[in-house]
Formats: sequence, structure tokens, C-alpha cells
Amino acid sequence: MNGATRAGRSVERVVLQKMLLSVAPPQQGAPDAPGSEYEIATYNLEHQPTTFDFAIWLALVKSVGFRAVSFHGKSYKAKKDYPAETAQRRFEHILRPLCALADIPIVDGLGVFHQRGLVINHMMAGLREYYEKRGRVWKFPYSRRHDHICVTIRDSWRNRHRNSNRPAWDRFITWLQNHGERVVVLEDREADPIPIEQRWDANCCRLNLCTNGGPGALLICSDAPFLSFRWPGDDQDRYLQTQWHEMDQGGQIAWNGPHQRLVWAPDDFEVLLREYTNWCEQPGARS
Repeated sequence: MNGATRAGRSVERVVLQKMLLSVAPPQQGAPDAPGSEYEIATYNLEHQPTTFDFAIWLALVKSVGFRAVSFHGKSYKAKKDYPAETAQRRFEHILRPLCALADIPIVDGLGVFHQRGLVINHMMAGLREYYEKRGRVWKFPYSRRHDHICVTIRDSWRNRHRNSNRPAWDRFITWLQNHGERVVVLEDREADPIPIEQRWDANCCRLNLCTNGGPGALLICSDAPFLSFRWPGDDQDRYLQTQWHEMDQGGQIAWNGPHQRLVWAPDDFEVLLREYTNWCEQPGARS
């Protein structure tokens, strides 16, 4: 048995119910023999978004043991609130560099699951099921490089209810600075995105503060300390979290540690101050 066959069968054994979603009938004549297609995970751009949810997908792909990524689609998944040009920009500025951060190559060719009319789940349910069955997940490599506090501001035309409460954040940032903290603020720059490598470098710090969604997915799939606010969002978010991501309302991410926390409350100043104070009281938080 050659290496490709062993790798292919290893991947095949860990296919879980929620890891794969059927989107089309299997292609006729799709190859069944193990080979390089077993080592490729294919992201279907016609059915999956060009958003930071891709970080969750990559964490699952790396956990399972795929060795390469490919992309498929003649067009981008239709989104009601942004055009194809925006999807293309996000593809170049989010998806491609996240692959580099995950140290997984982008190749031509289609993975065997894609050939069978399946997509690998980009939502939390797939990664969560993998963790429940295996007790581990792959994480983006975090090491503390800086002593600052990193604040990620959300100010998007999409899902505005998730946007940062900017007056509260500005007040809290000033409070932190007045108490001797160095604060790095990552603004929401849709038209001129902050490079992923630069963003991640800023995230490799003592504490990250953010709101529900967006780049926070990258933090959830890492060991970087964080407090993420504005959960659950609105009723639609609650539905998606419960039905598609299978998240317990008011709960935490199973593979996250004591210095990583979802805050199920608005990002008002009093909440920001309370949660930060509580976080600082955790053993090892300031070390």
C-alpha cells in the first residue's frame, strides 16, 4: 500500500455525518480508487462563502488530515448584500492568505468528496462533531509576541446588528490606555483590507477583544486569548447558531481554554469593563 493510499483511507475513516453536506448528485464516473484526490479538500465557491467562516473550514480540513486545498466554481455563492467583485476581493484577501497561515498548499484538481457531490462543512457543526469524536482540533498557530491588547472593530454594511458599539469601545479603549495598557485597534477596512499576516501578528498578543462574527472565527480556531462580545446577535443569528452551527446558547466553544470566552451580552461599556476585569482575575491572564 503506497503513501497516497494510506493517507486516503485515513481521511476516509474520519468522515462524520456533519462534516459533509450534499449539494449535488455525485458525478458519473468519479474515480473511486484512492490517490491524490483523497488528500485534497475542495472548497466549493458556488455554495460556500468568501468570509472568515473559511477559517473554520480550514481547521476541520487540517484536523482530518488533508494535505492540500483546491477551489471550485465558475462563480461565487450569491450573496444578497455584496456583488461578485466583493467576493473576488475577499477570496484574494481572506481565503488565499488563510491557506498560507495554515501552511496548506493550494493545488489544482478536485478532492474525492467534491467529485461525489459533497462539500466539507464550513460551519461550526462539522468541527464541533470532529472534536466530540476525536477530542482535538487543529488550531492556527498562536504564540504570544506582543504585550498589547488588540481590539478588532466591526463596521460593516453587512449584518449591521453585529457591528461594534463604537462609542462604548472608544470609551473603553481610553479607559484601558489611562490604566497603562497599550491598545492596538484593527479597523474594519473592507475596501482596503488589513493583510491576514499583519492581522494575525497583531492577534498574537496578551488579549484580543472583538464582536460576534468576522475575524473572530480565526481566534476561535486558535489558542489566542480573546473576549468576543455581542452574542448571540439577533433572532436570525440565534437560529443559525442553533440549527447550523449547533452552538449552545450561552455556552462556550468546547476546545477553547479559560482565557477564551464568548460573551452573551451587548458590547456596552459596563459589559466591556466587567468582562475585562473578570478576565484579568483568571490565573495566568496577566503573565
